[in-house]
Amino acid sequence: MAVDDCKVCLESVSATCSGVVCEVCDRWLHTACVGLLKASSKMLNHKNIVFLCDECLEDAKERMKDRKDKTDKASQTETSETSSKDTQTVHAPKPQQDKAMQTERVSEQQQQRRGPTKKKMLVKKSPICIVGDSMIKNTDALLRSKVSGTSQECLRGAKIQEIKKKVIEKTQTEENGLLVIQGSGNDLERVGEEETVKEVVEAVKAAEAKKMCVAVVGVIRRPREGERYERLRRRTNAKIQEEVLKLKLDWLRKKMGNVSFIDLDPVLREGMDFLPDGVHLNETCNKRMCGWLREWVRARSTVCVDVA
Repeated sequence: MAVDDCKVCLESVSATCSGVVCEVCDRWLHTACVGLLKASSKMLNHKNIVFLCDECLEDAKERMKDRKDKTDKASQTETSETSSKDTQTVHAPKPQQDKAMQTERVSEQQQQRRGPTKKKMLVKKSPICIVGDSMIKNTDALLRSKVSGTSQECLRGAKIQEIKKKVIEKTQTEENGLLVIQGSGNDLERVGEEETVKEVVEAVKAAEAKKMCVAVVGVIRRPREGERYERLRRRTNAKIQEEVLKLKLDWLRKKMGNVSFIDLDPVLREGMDFLPDGVHLNETCNKRMCGWLREWVRARSTVCVDVA
């Protein structure tokens, strides 16, 4: 079974299909085969939502169950030891401790009268830096937020090395913002799959010390380039997505920021989405692409706060 074959129906998940990839085994599945609606598929762009196939989900459940059993046993042992010590030595509470306990009880009673703490979702304006080739030339007005420091770097005809250089340059002055990196497809066949993936990963790593939220947009389809280019493009994007997932898990563990891979293939399914040159997006498709990117921006800009 090939990497692009659906794990359920074993049919190929082609560029014209709506598919989703398991973030553990990296196998593709048709969204219809796993019962994912279009609205549900969009939710997978949120940083706290991932998709696992049935097999990987069961394995994860087993691991969590084993971990919980071990934790419960350790907790029981610790509780038993603590109870034994407490029965040996009993100290009368000091006046200060007794007063603190009374104050705590009063606070709890007041909290119960007020009811549970309410949560409120707020959207904060974060500077957005967009770096890519001419495929993003019209995203500026549709995506940017109105805050200082927001910028777009459209490098027409740029190769991936030039995009990486510009990203590194921008991250020298940016921090705690949003960064969108569009992987260039210019001269992809000459640069090659491995070199393109390496350059994208290095560009992402330039932002890891800045605690930024990074979105990597893969190499975008180009109808005029033919089937050979399309196969290379899909392999390159699959490898970029794999490397981005590794970085995502590492960043979350170290609390260094967040990084996501945004797959635009489901958005650019029809040949009519492109201009007559067979490379650039028309106005309708460009708005659709920016709609997906706005969903990512909204998810990364929403914060939950406690309100009285």
